[in-house]
Amino acid sequence: TSRCCPDGIKHLESKNTTIPMHPVDREALVNFRRAIGKHDGLLNNWYIDDPSSHPCDWSGVICDCCALYPADGLDFCDGIDTTYQHVYHLDFGPSKPSNKRLNGYLSPYLGNLTELRLAYLHVNEFSGEIPREMARLQKLQRLL
Repeated sequence: TSRCCPDGIKHLESKNTTIPMHPVDREALVNFRRAIGKHDGLLNNWYIDDPSSHPCDWSGVICDCCALYPADGLDFCDGIDTTYQHVYHLDFGPSKPSNKRLNGYLSPYLGNLTELRLAYLHVNEFSGEIPREMARLQKLQRLL
């Protein structure tokens, strides 16, 4: 089931990809993908060179729903530009099949995902350190 909104808020059967992804978020995801070598098929639907491919449709990416429901008064939407969708959650953690792993390094561009709340990246095979740019993620609640 595709989701656009955080758990406990609203769930959509299909994502609304008529609202564009914020260009900075898209650039961060494209650079994240380029930093990944082996991905065991987890990123097969990440068509980063196709401008019509919406990142909210890419596996592991959950977008906020503030642009879809700006009048709902959702607390986590305060201060978010509702002209665009933003990355709310990256999920490449243990919910994925155990034989599926990402391999590479974490792109410093992840630090530009200003609305990112959750990043489940453990159980993968990343090399290097967590980029210092991720310290800019003031809304990040969990990095696993």
